[in-house]
Amino acid sequence: MQYLLNGGKKKTDRIEWIISFLFVLSPILQHHKGLYINGGWTALLLGLPLVLIQIVRHGIRINEKALIAFGLMALYQGYIILDHGFSTGSLIRTFILMVYFFRFSEEGYEFRCLVSAAAFVSLAACAGLVAQYFSYYILSRKLQFLSVRTFLDENNRWAERVSSLTKTSSFYRPSAFFMEPSHMFIYSFPSALYFLFTPDLKKKARLIGMIIVGGILLSTSGMGIVFSVGSMVAYYTMYKNPQYRKGSLLNFLMPKTMVILTLALIILVYLYSHVDLVRRAVIRILFEDETGYNALRGRTSAGKGMLSTMSGMQYLIGVTDAMGEDGTNMAGFQVTFYKYGLIGILLSYVYYLYGLARTRNCFQYLCLILLVISFVCAHTHGTFYMLFYYAFISEGYKKKKERLQISRILEVATG
Repeated sequence: MQYLLNGGKKKTDRIEWIISFLFVLSPILQHHKGLYINGGWTALLLGLPLVLIQIVRHGIRINEKALIAFGLMALYQGYIILDHGFSTGSLIRTFILMVYFFRFSEEGYEFRCLVSAAAFVSLAACAGLVAQYFSYYILSRKLQFLSVRTFLDENNRWAERVSSLTKTSSFYRPSAFFMEPSHMFIYSFPSALYFLFTPDLKKKARLIGMIIVGGILLSTSGMGIVFSVGSMVAYYTMYKNPQYRKGSLLNFLMPKTMVILTLALIILVYLYSHVDLVRRAVIRILFEDETGYNALRGRTSAGKGMLSTMSGMQYLIGVTDAMGEDGTNMAGFQVTFYKYGLIGILLSYVYYLYGLARTRNCFQYLCLILLVISFVCAHTHGTFYMLFYYAFISEGYKKKKERLQISRILEVATG
């Protein structure tokens, strides 16, 4: 694990590591109290002087694809700040964001620091999930890593679930130190994609990706289950054949692929039939419960109702950016449409579509997944996760060839 934290080098830029750890904690801390607005903004603010130092130290080097991506994001952020009027506070926040956006776009940014830090957090969450399952099913106690005293006022809807310390039901959905299982998925899946689908990484690096995927699956997040099953099938069918080991649809024509897919289907059917936890998770995603909702409908019904109240100019420029807790019950597409109208939707999706067209391998998969889940998940367009995803996608713009040339990430950890 030592080399997971230093990028496989004996000497590492400590400033870059401090920036990376503050940054990867910001999406998690955004729901908690902090010195400036919330914990997430506090982390970004603490890292800002260091980011500016790095920009000055290393100079400005940015290639054409990354510069276009930065311009698209700057256009979207500029529209956001102007759409409903701006204040000194919004200008300060936008400045902080744009400094980070720019730093991640630069050639000199050491992405291995960020992905290693993010993977470390995800692995810690996986360990936390295992501990929570053990405590719940063996000790009949709910092990919590969160305290309601640190929650922001608008996040009190999670307080009851966190405050209950004793076993209360047979369907337990732990989330380690995340607010809910879906938050673990949206945080961890970019790292899992990187370790599983980046060409030339070795077996032990793949193992890290698989552990993270396993943790996502254990969280019982609906989106996480679909991602976990899909990524494992894709990995073993597209990336394990010696002839097409870099990933190819041609692998689906191989007899080995048919055997793997058949075995995967049999295993899934068996788990659904014999494991109550799996059956409940699947039912929660696809079928209506006693309230008349499933996981998908629960995430989109509120948004449909709010969008139906829009009219006239609101369709073009949106209604308000003061959503509060209502925004967490809407998909990214819906909440952006409601806040910033058709213009905001087009500007945000142009950025993700550009990433889909101009990156390859794991970075392209990331853009595709984000486009899909934006219709059921609010965080694809949220400030902290959009910045988080931007940091990953930007690495894809810096690759000169479709076959990515990987630096010595996890040199010892990967053998």
